[in-house]
Amino acid sequence: MSASIDRPRSLDSPSPLTPPAEPVSRKFLQFRLGDRDRALLDVENVAEIVTVRVPEILPVPQMRSCILGVYNWRGEMLWVVDLGELVGYAPLFRPGQPQVTATAIAIEWDDRAIGFVVPQVLDLETYNLAHQQNPDPQLFPPSVIPYLKGFFIDPTGDIVVVLDMEEIFRVLQSRG
Repeated sequence: MSASIDRPRSLDSPSPLTPPAEPVSRKFLQFRLGDRDRALLDVENVAEIVTVRVPEILPVPQMRSCILGVYNWRGEMLWVVDLGELVGYAPLFRPGQPQVTATAIAIEWDDRAIGFVVPQVLDLETYNLAHQQNPDPQLFPPSVIPYLKGFFIDPTGDIVVVLDMEEIFRVLQSRG
């Protein structure tokens, strides 16, 4: 039987049993949701910001009202969805208010592409994930809670919600 003496590990090299550290901060695309609220999507989910010509959206019969139709994007079919209406806000397009163009956030998820129409894309923001708070039923309407991963309080004290794209896609697939 031979014995060996293990050398001490360098302080710089992690133990093989220690899981890799999660990133402390993450970049998000910030945009308007409804008239006043702001929301965030992880930039890793965003393929492109697309200016959609509304008359070129082909309506699809027997779909929920939040599903506006399909649009030719990069030679492929992009489903166009009113994100605000989907999660419980008033529809972005109101009767009698013709819209020529709209801003859509194109998301590619599980070999599908969906363009989520929003009132306005604002900017990129970096947030410390340790400061993300869980959705609070006292702060948000019950219709919105299922679509939230959480929220941050920005430097001005305003709430900025983080949307749960996995849940949004699950709901769209189940209710089509």
